[in-house]
Amino acid sequence: MLAVPASFFVRQNMVCALRFNVCSAAANRNRVMDDQSKLAYQDLRNLVEAGTFRMGERVQEAKLARELEYSRTPIRAALNYLEYEGFLTYEPNKGHIMSTFTPTDVEQIYLCRSLLEAEATYLAAKKGLSARTADKIQSLVQQMQRIVDQNDLASRAVCERYLRVNRKFHDTIYQACGNEHLLELIVHTSGLPRVIRNYYGFPAEAIESSQRDHVEMTRLLIAGDAARVRTRMRQHILKSCDFIVANPLAEAL
Repeated sequence: MLAVPASFFVRQNMVCALRFNVCSAAANRNRVMDDQSKLAYQDLRNLVEAGTFRMGERVQEAKLARELEYSRTPIRAALNYLEYEGFLTYEPNKGHIMSTFTPTDVEQIYLCRSLLEAEATYLAAKKGLSARTADKIQSLVQQMQRIVDQNDLASRAVCERYLRVNRKFHDTIYQACGNEHLLELIVHTSGLPRVIRNYYGFPAEAIESSQRDHVEMTRLLIAGDAARVRTRMRQHILKSCDFIVANPLAEAL
């Protein structure tokens, strides 16, 4: 009888727990939030992901209601749900504040990412990419290479442009995995890393290293080398975490 490593059961239990939490969260949001609250939630999440608030900054309900032109009720519902997702915390007599992400928080979040996204990459390679998906992934890699070749990665605007294409690259791979439940987990965990990048830098050498990984992972994906590309994706995400933790932005802390 084939022996199954204990790590397999640990990984399966983690995925099942995450799956339960994500489904419960999505069901809860749809049940308790009316249409106005959902719109307010998306507007507020966009502000949070864009780095509008410093870590620890108070997020004022009344001010947001005025600026975004909502009543306070949907804003309150949106803030409560962002708190549930981990973007905000609540302090008595102060209200909601932007969450603070310590280096340990970052490491734990990226560990979850590495497990989920490496598995989606494995499934995409094992299933086999369609010609259209392979062409799109190669096109995105070429776009990122052109940005790197400009030799202006110290520019925040250029770095942001690279990261936008980088996000499309990763999303395209995961969409090809064929597992909708896994995709839900990835969507749920993807927001926090985007927020974290507002408070930690991503230096030029990190982008150059990331791009080399993209080229190699694309080769492995197209070749259908599922096991190796899973390992490579996990290493890629954990290496990005190391770069981020080593480069906190003083103005954001």
